[in-house]
Amino acid sequence: MLRGIRNFVGEVATMPSRPVWYWGDKPSILAFIVFHLFAIARLFSPLQWVKLCHRKFKQRWSVSHRSRRPNFHALYTEVYFLAVLGLSLALYVGSEGLFDERWLFAGWHIYPLHAFAYLMVFETGLWALYYLFIRNFAEPGYTLYHRSEYFVLFPVVLAVQILNLGLLFDQPAGELAQAIFVGGSDLPDRLAHPLRALGLIYTIIVIGNLRQMYPSTEFKTFPQFSVIGAGDVVSRRVIPALRALRIGTDRYRLHALPGSDAAGPIKASDVHLMPETAIKARASAEGHPVYIATSTGAHADYIRHCFENGLRFAVEKPIVARPTEIADLQAKAAAWFSNGFALSYYSLEKALTLRWVFDRVEAHAPLIRVSGNLPSPENLVARLGNLNSGELYLLETDARSPSPSRRAWTEQAEEGGLLFETGVHLFMLLEKVSGPLSKWRPEAVKLGSSDSSVVQDATTLIDTTLTSGDGARVRLVAGKYMPVDRAQRSARFEFEHGSIATDFETGETVLTLGEGGKETVVRLEIRPKYRTPYAVQMYLMLKFFREGWAGERYDELEDQIPVLAWLSEQDTLQAPASWAYGDTISEDACPRDMA
Repeated sequence: MLRGIRNFVGEVATMPSRPVWYWGDKPSILAFIVFHLFAIARLFSPLQWVKLCHRKFKQRWSVSHRSRRPNFHALYTEVYFLAVLGLSLALYVGSEGLFDERWLFAGWHIYPLHAFAYLMVFETGLWALYYLFIRNFAEPGYTLYHRSEYFVLFPVVLAVQILNLGLLFDQPAGELAQAIFVGGSDLPDRLAHPLRALGLIYTIIVIGNLRQMYPSTEFKTFPQFSVIGAGDVVSRRVIPALRALRIGTDRYRLHALPGSDAAGPIKASDVHLMPETAIKARASAEGHPVYIATSTGAHADYIRHCFENGLRFAVEKPIVARPTEIADLQAKAAAWFSNGFALSYYSLEKALTLRWVFDRVEAHAPLIRVSGNLPSPENLVARLGNLNSGELYLLETDARSPSPSRRAWTEQAEEGGLLFETGVHLFMLLEKVSGPLSKWRPEAVKLGSSDSSVVQDATTLIDTTLTSGDGARVRLVAGKYMPVDRAQRSARFEFEHGSIATDFETGETVLTLGEGGKETVVRLEIRPKYRTPYAVQMYLMLKFFREGWAGERYDELEDQIPVLAWLSEQDTLQAPASWAYGDTISEDACPRDMA
């Protein structure tokens, strides 16, 4: 029953997550009471019910809507309060002479006006306290398009409140405003004193919000951070990307376990070799942010260590791959990643332009250049119509495949194997375009093993077609050790009224909309400054290390978790490879060009 009540409140308002009322490993009784009282109070806000109706409509009717809790745009909140302001002003102006000193005992026709006025006074006060103060503590991961998104509405909300206080107490709105912000009004003390106290609260809220919004001076410095791992990704991608961003070696320190070989251009003398306990102890003592670039199997321990010691961190994909660890991640992600950043080379870089088509995250804007008129995500989904088909390929030659000295661990089943190391990218992109993976069913699964694989009989090629209940079909193929003429890294989606194609080599996405015999083409690309491999991810990671979460998440945590959970349930995709391939491979298994 309690869970049902919590779910109901969470549907209308937002229930506080467990980490916000836990201080370390102990709960705060007072924080628990305060945050939950606000959640319950918001049940009586008409705006919250408007939001609920909007979300239900979007979930029911919006094609390919990806979010489990669709966003209620700031514009809609503005429209709501402007409409309420107009109504309140009309009632205030028209109420002259309606009240007398015994308004509590006035005729029945006054009661609806009083009910409306009481409701609006409650609504506006609650809105101001929650959105301009409490929400910063109760919802640390919420999304804002701009930090002033709610603050600019405050004068409108305040005007609604003052007009309705005037309706209730039959007092001039000017006198009420003076009592709130100036004092010394002609109002009776029973009104003047509470209003002055309210004014002090509002003054504090205004100052706090201005302080948060005022742009800080940007210095060209970056925090010191530690890198745990010195393998192929760090040496061949991360370090060149940091150099491209002009981050010197004095800004980070490389750590690895004894016996680890420095890969590529990294000098052995640049890596601090030490046991895992010593790496963790040093990280805790220094307090610097940590970039976890180890094998997947070691991620969970380092994540827990960083969380328990209050360290800001970033972690490579997949976050985890073992079923038990995925279950833990689902349950504890809000706490573990309250100060953590989830990386993903494709969703946050090679296909960032594809993500931008559907998901406009403010922090990604400086990285992307758009040529053409790109519709809003909501308008775009409606204009594209249903998804009919798609093809996603991530096929790499020997040069990008594991070897005894390069990423050999990625072929080990206990580390997740090809499905979680490479295939996860394609499934994450499919979810971004089509919505939750739960509606897709894998069919015609082909699992192959290359003669060149490091781990004997390891799955090195996954070829599957997924079908949905509405008849859409999407083919996903991920593979290593491909012949040069079969190498391909790209995606294409066909909709009722258009298509989207992304080239993972260049990071370019082309959106084509064809409606009414007219075709519109929009091109999106990564800005030249960030085209060095891994530069986009390193830019975002360093931004997080420097600033933390400032009102929105711009990593891949919320997209990656449901995909990892879904993949862990797909037995057909994790079965042993059933056929082998060598230097050549049939056209059927791996076409040269996408249809």
